[in-house]
Amino acid sequence: MDYKLISKGLLDTIKKLVFTCIGLYALFLLKSVIIYIATAGVIALMAYPFKSYLKREWHLSNTSAVMVVMSSFALLSLLFLSLFIPLIMQEAHNLSLGNIAKFKENVNAAFLEINQFTVRYGVDLTLFNLGDLIHKKVNNTPKVFSSVINSIGSFSVGVFSVGFISFFFIKESEQIGNFLISIMPVENEKEIMSSIIKTKKLLSRYFLGLAVQILIVFVAYLISLFVIGVSNALVIAFLCALLNLIPYVGPLIGLGLMGLLATTENLGMDFKTELLPLLGKIGVAYGLTQFIDNNFSQPIIFSKSVNSHPLEIFIVIFVFGILMGIVGMILAVPIYTVIKVVMKEFYPENPFVKALTQEL
Repeated sequence: MDYKLISKGLLDTIKKLVFTCIGLYALFLLKSVIIYIATAGVIALMAYPFKSYLKREWHLSNTSAVMVVMSSFALLSLLFLSLFIPLIMQEAHNLSLGNIAKFKENVNAAFLEINQFTVRYGVDLTLFNLGDLIHKKVNNTPKVFSSVINSIGSFSVGVFSVGFISFFFIKESEQIGNFLISIMPVENEKEIMSSIIKTKKLLSRYFLGLAVQILIVFVAYLISLFVIGVSNALVIAFLCALLNLIPYVGPLIGLGLMGLLATTENLGMDFKTELLPLLGKIGVAYGLTQFIDNNFSQPIIFSKSVNSHPLEIFIVIFVFGILMGIVGMILAVPIYTVIKVVMKEFYPENPFVKALTQEL
């Protein structure tokens, strides 16, 4: 037995594991940068057809077309933010000390009535300090909005970084493709070009389906909130529809946000006879909308547009969510689609790749 050969192989394996661990740790430390780059890449893919149209139909130069695209994105973002100014002003008024005090009185009265009912059956809710817990949550409501405001600074840095990277990704999209081809062996040029074409096709179909999904959810929320009689229905429906972009978690966040906004604008209502029925109606409407979305919209978008099984998508989103948080969950499907296309083009005979990409 050649112990030297075995020792050399063992040392090589240990070195590879160490470098792999160091690389993964470095990626973990740089995950914010990776998220910015991945987000910018998705935006560039979405903007590429618009830029091509401007160059082809309006005969604009590459730089001018990019400036128009980025200006359009900036204008849409400003319009989007301006929608929330009336909502923020109203919430600030709703969360005045007088309204919160009145709301606490209503909650306390309802809690005492509920406790009187449960005591008959041997359950004293005061032993669980549920009333104190409710009061603490109510008192912490202004702190939630304060923490949101404090997060604007870090969010602004992220927006600037993504916008800056996106500009060059959109502007140099052709050069980036040529660079990828130049650093790869000549015999792989065909695979690279095929990967780029298939990726653009699949992701364009995916983003179009996603836009249709958001529109369907937005209309359903808007109609429901108008019928129920919630103020600022347009803004709330739009915001909750956008939250639907976050797979699995987004709808839960949207439900909580919709209930919170409905509560804060009706703090003067009687908790048991008025506010609870209102929240119940919102919950039913939200549930019906999610039922339609989960059983009709999402299966078509995730399974048909990117040709992936729902369980496969769930696992990928779960893993990306652990690695990169909420942004990772949003970017999971586009990134995974790119990976699948590249694997199919470069390793078409690999049994695992064949099984994973048979629908592509």
